[in-house]
Amino acid sequence: MLSRMSNKEVVDSYIRAVELKLDQDFICMLEKELSRRGINTEEVKG
Repeated sequence: MLSRMSNKEVVDSYIRAVELKLDQDFICMLEKELSRRGINTEEVKG
């Protein structure tokens, strides 16, 4: 599923999941996908 999403969609999903304090396993899954794509979550958080 995540592999079909654009970088922007994954980043937006990650930001929203953190804001909403969603399940940590879900956030971790998004972090792993961002890392796989070479996107640093520290840069995403701003």
